[in-house]
Amino acid sequence: MQEAAANFVVKVNEKEFKVQKQILKDHSKVLKNLLDKNPNDEILQLTEVSEDVFAEVLNFMQTGNEPNDNIDPVEFFGASCRLEIEALIPIAARILQAKVNPENALKVLNLCNKYKGHKQLMAKAIEEFKKKNIPSTN
Repeated sequence: MQEAAANFVVKVNEKEFKVQKQILKDHSKVLKNLLDKNPNDEILQLTEVSEDVFAEVLNFMQTGNEPNDNIDPVEFFGASCRLEIEALIPIAARILQAKVNPENALKVLNLCNKYKGHKQLMAKAIEEFKKKNIPSTN
């Protein structure tokens, strides 16, 4: 996106992302509510997401492209849910489901519980959690 079209700044940690405010409002229920409540604000500070994950979330909003393979799938899913980006949540869930393992299974279960739904993702996380924490009877 050309910076000339940007009319708003989202600040994540120390990094600033120049964006079109309407793109944020069109894709995220949470951001729409925040921006509608504070229409004169020119900067929004986000604290519960890393710069890398927000860059991928923003890229999806602007282009529809899925994230790169190096993205933290747990954080990406969590950010998609927290920001209520309905079009991105199933994509993030699919990516995370493919990467659930015994080490991240408990985090995934907690996310599924917190954000409700995603039964296939939860089932995969339970399966992986059992592998690590419940001795096999074979």
